[in-house]
Amino acid sequence: MDLQTQGKMEMTVAMALSGTIGIFAYFSGLSEFAIVLWRCIMGSTVLLLVCWRRGYLSSHSLSRRSIILALFGGAALLANWLFLFAAYRRASISISGLVYNLQPFILASLSAWILHERIRRDHIVWACVGLAGLAIVAFAGLDEGVDNEFLIGLGCAVCAAFFYALAALSAKLLRGMPPHLVALIQFAAGSIVLLPLIGSSLPPGNLASITSIATLGIVHTGFMYILLYGAFQKLNPGTAAALAFINPVVTILSEALILHRSFTTLQYFGGGIILLAVLGTTAFRRQDE
Repeated sequence: MDLQTQGKMEMTVAMALSGTIGIFAYFSGLSEFAIVLWRCIMGSTVLLLVCWRRGYLSSHSLSRRSIILALFGGAALLANWLFLFAAYRRASISISGLVYNLQPFILASLSAWILHERIRRDHIVWACVGLAGLAIVAFAGLDEGVDNEFLIGLGCAVCAAFFYALAALSAKLLRGMPPHLVALIQFAAGSIVLLPLIGSSLPPGNLASITSIATLGIVHTGFMYILLYGAFQKLNPGTAAALAFINPVVTILSEALILHRSFTTLQYFGGGIILLAVLGTTAFRRQDE
């Protein structure tokens, strides 16, 4: 299997998992700070075992530049999570998740500006198609009256998208470093920063809360970020941007099916356009040059 195909598979699974994060956060019953803390603790624990098993903890794998870049990405990732979970609380999970998916465009722009990576014209066209679908889904179901809390939620989602792009850019700059190790350093740093909040971050004693936070920490953090950072290191920014649209589609479906929140026909139409953008960039695209 070539690296491009492997990267697409990793990105597809990671984005599908990412689309269910809001549901598990909802059932955890915890604040955004508590969710981020437990994701960092459990994710770093899983990755520590994986890195130790694979021999990634040896000193020759770590340079000063790599550690600094990983810590920078960790700070961006921490801000990304805090803003995203704050957005979930203030706007619906689906609307927040959809606005959050501005991040592929931010990442592609940063990659072109800083890394001088070329973005193919067909990728730009399909990304614009996906953005049109994103706009339809996000705003088709809104009532005329919008309260301040909702607008704050949208602002938090945009901030989350920006910090996600910064974290992803740091991962791209660490191509020679195993993605497992990159994520481990980032999550461990986040754990240390948020550890003073541990006393007020204990989950409720019910099974749904404990299961939700464990899934967020182990699956959505430890496992998902191995796939995500591995994909970033293999894919060009245009392909990664298009595949990221899988996230909002899964978000909409999971909220509709599990939380039984209905959406308009126009919103489902927008979701179809997003899927078309993904297919246009992958199944029907020309051979990579």
